[in-house]
Amino acid sequence: MRFFSLLLIIIFILINICQSFKIMKIVVDKTSGLNVVDKKFKPKYFIKNKLRFVSPYVYTYKLFSKKRWFGKNIVDVLASEFCAYNTDYFLESIKKGYIKVNNKNITNDYIIKSNDFIEHKLLLFEKPVLYNKIIILYEDENFICVNKVASMPTHPVGSYQYNSLLRILQNYISQSGKNETENKNDNETDDVVKIDLNLKKNNFHVLDTIYTHWKESKEKSKFKSRQILNSDNHDEINEGNSEKRKKKRKNYNNGQSYLNDSGNFNKKLATNYNENKTELTNVTSESALLNNEVGTNLESNILKNEKSMPLESREFSTNLCNNKKFIKEEDKEMDSKPNKSEQNEKDDSYIYTLHRLDKLTSGIVLFGKNKKFSTLFSEYVCNNKITKSYITRVEGDFRNLIKKLINENKILQSDNNNFNEDDEINNLYEEYCNNNGIKNNDIYQFNGDPVGSFKNDIFLYRNKYKKNDDKNVDNKETDLKNLINSIKKNNKYAEDIFDMSKFEDDQNIKQMDDDFEMYHKYFVIDFGYMYCEDKKLLKYVFTKYNKENYQIANQYSIKPSVTKFMFLSYNNQLNESLLLCQPMTGRTHQIRTHLKSLSFPISNDSHYNPNVEKEYMTKTEKLHFENQPNEESKNIEKYSYYPLVPFLNTSFNWLYDDTINLNNIDNEENLNNYFFKNLNNSTYHSSGIFLHSFRYTWDQVFDIFTLLPKWCNLFYIPKSLFIFLLYGCLSTPSKIC
Repeated sequence: MRFFSLLLIIIFILINICQSFKIMKIVVDKTSGLNVVDKKFKPKYFIKNKLRFVSPYVYTYKLFSKKRWFGKNIVDVLASEFCAYNTDYFLESIKKGYIKVNNKNITNDYIIKSNDFIEHKLLLFEKPVLYNKIIILYEDENFICVNKVASMPTHPVGSYQYNSLLRILQNYISQSGKNETENKNDNETDDVVKIDLNLKKNNFHVLDTIYTHWKESKEKSKFKSRQILNSDNHDEINEGNSEKRKKKRKNYNNGQSYLNDSGNFNKKLATNYNENKTELTNVTSESALLNNEVGTNLESNILKNEKSMPLESREFSTNLCNNKKFIKEEDKEMDSKPNKSEQNEKDDSYIYTLHRLDKLTSGIVLFGKNKKFSTLFSEYVCNNKITKSYITRVEGDFRNLIKKLINENKILQSDNNNFNEDDEINNLYEEYCNNNGIKNNDIYQFNGDPVGSFKNDIFLYRNKYKKNDDKNVDNKETDLKNLINSIKKNNKYAEDIFDMSKFEDDQNIKQMDDDFEMYHKYFVIDFGYMYCEDKKLLKYVFTKYNKENYQIANQYSIKPSVTKFMFLSYNNQLNESLLLCQPMTGRTHQIRTHLKSLSFPISNDSHYNPNVEKEYMTKTEKLHFENQPNEESKNIEKYSYYPLVPFLNTSFNWLYDDTINLNNIDNEENLNNYFFKNLNNSTYHSSGIFLHSFRYTWDQVFDIFTLLPKWCNLFYIPKSLFIFLLYGCLSTPSKIC
């Protein structure tokens, strides 16, 4: 009996060890672009202490020089462009022959020339991310929609290659043995699980019609351009347009809401309000025309070879076709041109990256599964025809801002019975962003000008919540019941990351204040400009542009930025509000910096919230590489959702170790031993913020949503408002509401 008890204890211990340290094979051997993993290494995922790691491996970035680099010192360029590495690192790498140009060793005074092919070999120990299930929300023959967990990037970039959502999803698809999972019931692997949310019926049959119209419009546009270029009066047309541009330039001293003549300034205003460069990636040779990040001279076979390049390789891919002379044909790792059989036969895991979320943001991410859908989705995102809705938690009572705007009578309304707020908002948006000066000329429209006007500043307008008594309320009640039944079947996965209390009839929270209802009916819409204040720290600023601060146009490249906000709830004990946010433009960190400018920063965003920046490091749980004694709970609710993730400080020390030669590493074991002997030397970083991509609406095509994140559970939301968030009309130009 004693022996039997001892045996049970041993078995129990072994089970716990296996659960705390799990190894998973990576079956997707692709990395990004031309970048390659040394053949001696087979990277693996391993799970430990709630973190997902990738075993270390030798990696080579392969890039082509960018035009702005020509004539500059290679060390200066690399140190300024890639902030993860400093000047000393690049000097030592060149000295040891780990950085080459055109397959040759160089010296640290090398000057970059046109068509230079740059290789950078290093040991890569990827940064860890939180280990949570990747939940597939919807999948069909056109796209796959997943719920991204915070802490991982959408696509491979920098120190996140295999530890990115795209690679994890591709690994799952490859392990599944096929690219379709919709016929699998309750399918689960080590990484991915599918939950059926009973989403609205999608109208993908209209894609053929939309695609045909899009193709026809592109052909007409090309034909018209050729006619203009071939016309005899081409010079006269340009000259005439130039005169029109000159006439449009005004001096604000003459009472106009524009800055002085643009010839005085070097910075350009990005008048293209559809800019989504940071969200769109190359999807096909056709969609590359829609994406300025990629460049138009990429050969289609390169695009087929890899669609999601990291920032380091994506910027240099534009010269790829002209640089094959530097790629040895016998070097299969560098051969970027696949043979015909490879072109005709795509890997089962092949999916298109359509957009991205910031690493710290959770929620909906879509990946395309065919050329038609991916091209159209990219086009429609670019043209602001797909409405993106986010949920966030902010400091302070957002009702105070709405009260202020009501008292100032800054409400978009009219006595005209035919007045339509949606049409008016669209007109104001297009006028502000598309006509905000002439393209490629520095003409800036002041916010709040003419004096007393709010239509290009900040104001309220009526949303569709409880407006005109929704006739489909019964259908939406049925949809919610079906959703609840579906959630119950998968509750063991959903309850870990979603707020399940909102599906209960009696939420265990104090009922909302009596006046909440009057604030639910408004959208706050705010017009302004954004610019990057610090490129290395990725620090952005949202600002108003007026006669007092017009000098920012000389210092930064400012871009129009417009966001809508809807108040959802307020928790008096936390002094925090729950908001719905809709970015109409697609700027980096737009919602985060916009909320900071309104004095309602995201509650746990240390990057844009000074109060959090001072205390979150000492009040948030730390996850460790190795097992540590349990820390005492800090009992601070807002710091309990996203623990601090360790980054290895010694990840570059291998470069200065004379016993390590990247060109002559015998096996993985030696490399693993090197990295894992100094794991305590770490710094800690935030793994997530209260910002959740909640719903994507493509009018007449689909309406995709995820559930509210777990950090919403202390905010009361009435059932009618909850149904509106899931099934109501949140988009301005909607025809399907």
